[in-house]
Amino acid sequence: MTALFVAGWLITLPLWLLPPLGLIVSLLLWTFAFNRMMRVDAVVDYASPEERKVLWRDRSAGYWMVGLVCALINLIPPAWVFLPVFAGLVYAHFSFEALRQLRHDDTIEMQASG
Repeated sequence: MTALFVAGWLITLPLWLLPPLGLIVSLLLWTFAFNRMMRVDAVVDYASPEERKVLWRDRSAGYWMVGLVCALINLIPPAWVFLPVFAGLVYAHFSFEALRQLRHDDTIEMQASG
């Protein structure tokens, strides 16, 4: 993941010379980084591998949106102090709610079939 982030940053370095593209590239790279790091960290101890696959597939747009919001907050310099904790809490809250809904839906399906 770190190698992809660094490679993306190096490849897009010339785009930073054009003012709007530098901001857009920065947002996209940080959205990618937050999405890849935090979604795994949020549920790795609580969801089975199958549940993680379902969550990441079905809630992919939500994870990317949360990553984009965190990347936007990352543009504010004082936010760098608390952003890692804030992002972790937001991803955990989002993931735990999605996991709760997934398990609730599975319980309903099991009761209906059994």
